[in-house]
Amino acid sequence: MNTFPFNYVIDPAVFRIILIAAIPLAILQVTLMIIAVINLVKKQVPSGDKILWLLLILLVNTIGPIIYLVVGSHALDEKAAQYAEQRENERSQG
Repeated sequence: MNTFPFNYVIDPAVFRIILIAAIPLAILQVTLMIIAVINLVKKQVPSGDKILWLLLILLVNTIGPIIYLVVGSHALDEKAAQYAEQRENERSQG
């Protein structure tokens, strides 16, 4: 009895090739997610903005972290500068 998965659907050699290709892609996906989440956590912005970006990173798999790292990180840097300036103004007035 052969216990190979997908025995009647896909040839074992093809399955191995797909598996060999999928493992590096999965590692890349997890690495991008970790890098994006660490970068996001370090930003000094309101938590509402972080939650939206976190949902994008986690729910849109490989493309979500790439979008965050290319677009969102820079947008949050600008927002963090504005947020820091706003907090500084509030401290100096109060």
